[in-house]
Amino acid sequence: MVNEALNLKMKVKPVFPLLVHSDVYEEPCRVGDEKSLNPEFERSRAEEAEEITDR
Repeated sequence: MVNEALNLKMKVKPVFPLLVHSDVYEEPCRVGDEKSLNPEFERSRAEEAEEITDR
C-alpha cells in the first residue's frame, strides 16, 4: 500500500494569479518604468506565462 502511494503520478498545473491594471501608475508595491507598467505589457506577460504552463 505504501509503494502504491509512492508510485502514484499526478498531473498538476500551477496557478499564477496575474493582475492587469487599467492604467500606468506607480505605487510603493508597483514600481518600474512606463513600459513595464503599461496594461498591454502586463497582458503580454500574462499570455507568455499561460503559454509556458500549457506545455
